[in-house]
Parts: sequence; structure tokens; C-alpha cells
Amino acid sequence: MASTSITIQNRHCCDLSFRGNAAANPFKAGLKATFTGPERQQLAIPGFYNGNGEWLVRFSPTSEGDWSYLTSSDLPELDARDGTVQCTKNQNPNIHGRLIINRTNPRHFQHEDGTAYFLVAHELDWLFALDLDNSTDIPKTRMLIDTVAGNGFNHVIMNVYAHETPWEEEGSGTEHDYGAPALFPFGGTNDKPDHSTLNIEFFKRFDRVIAYLHKKGVIAHLMLYVWNKKVNWPEKGSEADNQYLDYVVARYQAYSNIVWDISKEALSYDYAGEDYIRNRAMRVRARDAYKQLITVHDSGYCRKHTDTIDFFSIQSWQSSLYAAMREIRERYPDMPVLNIEHGGYEEGPYQTFTGDYSDPIVCLARNYECIFAGTYSTYYWQCAAWDIVIHNI
Repeated sequence: MASTSITIQNRHCCDLSFRGNAAANPFKAGLKATFTGPERQQLAIPGFYNGNGEWLVRFSPTSEGDWSYLTSSDLPELDARDGTVQCTKNQNPNIHGRLIINRTNPRHFQHEDGTAYFLVAHELDWLFALDLDNSTDIPKTRMLIDTVAGNGFNHVIMNVYAHETPWEEEGSGTEHDYGAPALFPFGGTNDKPDHSTLNIEFFKRFDRVIAYLHKKGVIAHLMLYVWNKKVNWPEKGSEADNQYLDYVVARYQAYSNIVWDISKEALSYDYAGEDYIRNRAMRVRARDAYKQLITVHDSGYCRKHTDTIDFFSIQSWQSSLYAAMREIRERYPDMPVLNIEHGGYEEGPYQTFTGDYSDPIVCLARNYECIFAGTYSTYYWQCAAWDIVIHNI
């Protein structure tokens, strides 16, 4: 079969498409493409099934020049396929490559191209769901992202999937209620799931959200799991669980705006133990050719397993927040520290979850306490953080 050649800007994504006969379970079909760059650097990137007999390898070059690739697969139609990718200069001023730890000051971040990055996070757990019922466009998603990015936020905390909040909220049943989303990432429904397969249409629509965040230069901090949002997950560590995790990593690792977070409140709710979370982190690390940053939303886990994370995530609601964050900062001087949830949830038209603090000035002050302690913080607005979302703020 003839070789293919495409042209793409540096740190932008392109999808290489390969056709084959779908096996009994096409998600199990092994596909990998090894890319060799202009300086002989190599990236071995896993492919993923995209439905209707199509497999994709999503690639983002990390330097300008000519790249070549060669596939390997246990399906003959996908094996030994080769081609070239010509990488040209990036023309989008928002794109600076993947997020990495600052090379001279490990308490902070920077982009791959050396651009400084001061993390200013906004919680948007249900961002994936705003246009999930729209097969052609994402107008509500774009509007919310434009507003968030336009106000200086460069980091969005979001779920791959969440179903519903377990608490009562104002706004339920209104046009702003995105609970029980239109699509489910597995086969079947959340009530009657078929974990043996994945819903490719869900992920095609999720692609649009990640791609738009990438275009805007906003980091997508992906919570791969969440335990308290009524999701009917596969059995922990099962073949179906591994299939889901491997698929997400294969499909999204090439976007340079990805951060992996194994689970929101990872060790809470008596669902998962440290061994399982560690296994998930190591599995992501082994399958991500781009080595995107990894964290775990649980300070207890982060304290014990610093070898599996790149930065420290904590949830601290303490009234003496500055002192608490300063103590963590001094104890872990060689990695950034993010207070991913500080107990301040700014009020809005709907009261959804008040936490300990909801007054806007107090919430702002708590963010500053984290920052002045030398750490990073996350902003919560009650009408965007969970499944009640006012997208046209």
C-alpha cells in the first residue's frame, strides 16, 4: 500500500487513518506507530479504534522538520504502514507545547517551548456535557471556554465523564441541568451499562472540547475517574476498566494541553485503595508517549507516592489556609503544589453546593492565600463547577 504524506504545524494534532477488518473486539486490536523526527528522536504512539473499520493514530510533532512513521499491528491490514509528516512552524500564539515542570525552579510550571506558565484553574466538571447532544457543533462549550479564557483562566479541571451529583441542587430540571448526560462513554447506559465496549460517538464529541481548549491555549486537567458522581464504572482493574483507561490515554495524549489526574478525590468514598490508584498512574505513564504530567487529587496519596506524580494535589478547607499551604509547600519543595479544592464555592443564581465559604470576596481571598503561600489554586463558581451550568455567564 502506498505511503502517505501530510503537513501539520508544530504541536498541532493530526489523525492518521488506517482501515481494517474489525475483529471480534476491535478495541483489543494492537496498533502502534513509531515516529522518527528530524533529530532521530522517536515517539511510539498507540492507536485506537474509531468505529466502522477505522483505526487512528493521533500524532503531534514536537519539533519542526520531516518525520517518518512505521506502524506495527497484530492485524495485517494495519501492519507495516509507513508515511511522512512534514512539521511546519506553529502559527497559533496560544500553543506552546505540553506543560512541564520548570527546568530551573521545580516549584513551578512552564511550557515545552520555555514559555512561563502560572496556573490559574477553574473547575468545570461537566464541560464535556454542554453540547453532548449536538452532533454538529459546540456553541455552548465555546462560549463558556471563551469567557473563562478571556478572564485569565488557563487551566480547566474537568471530568472525562460524570453522571449526576449526589446532593440536591437548585436549578435541577432547568435548561442549565446537565446531569444524566445525553451520551455514555461505554456501551448501553449508565443504568444498564455494557462495559465490554466503548461508545465511540461519545469520544468523537469529547474530541471537540479538548481540541477547542487546545486552540485557546487552556490546559485540560482530565479527571479520568470520579467516584461520587453516580457513574457506573467497570469493576476496578478488570479488562473493561483497563480498556477504558488505555483508550482515553491513546486518544488524547497527543494534545499538548493535557494533564492526567487519576481520580477526583481518589481515596474518598471507600471506593478505591492506594494500590489501585498507583496501578492506574503507572499504567497511564507506561502508555503515554508524550509523558504528560500526572497528579492525583488526594493529598494522602501524594504524600506516600511522590514517585508516581509530577505535582502535588491537595484538597484543604482549613480556615488557616495560608499556613496549611505554606507547610505543604515547604515539605515538598521539588514539585508544584495545587490546592484543587479549598472549600470556597462562589455563590450564583442557583445555590448548588455552598461548602464552607460562598461569599465572593472570601472565596477570592482564599485563592490568594494559596498563591501567597507559593502554591496554586482553583476557582469554583456554583453555577459552573458541577452539573448545573450557566454557560452564557
